[in-house]
Amino acid sequence: MATYPRAPELPIEMQTHVFVHHSAPGSETNHRLEKLGATMLDAAYIAALANANPAWSGDQLRIQAEGTLPAFADIWVGNYGWRRPGVMSSPPGVNLNDPQETLWIFRTYAGAVCETHGHDVLFQWIAALV
Repeated sequence: MATYPRAPELPIEMQTHVFVHHSAPGSETNHRLEKLGATMLDAAYIAALANANPAWSGDQLRIQAEGTLPAFADIWVGNYGWRRPGVMSSPPGVNLNDPQETLWIFRTYAGAVCETHGHDVLFQWIAALV
């Protein structure tokens, strides 16, 4: 089994935004963090791929990122245990194993990392994951 770097720690208030399902009342901050995280995660992931594969073209990087990030996000969310009951709070009937839900969790965490620690910490963490 692979060893993963520790995820950057988040203050309790930020954890509450990340680990409460986006359909919950009052989840506006969750939505904002997901949008921030989506953009910054894409940039961090493409930067990590570019560093690992310097000969790849921009199109190759984009295609690889689009084709692999959702699967890696699923692996990372699972390995960090973020879908476990008691960690992620979601309404009945929500499948937290759904790829879109998994990507939402990871993007929201990424947004929270950016907001709490800055984008450099996010880029370093994603580079260590890749």
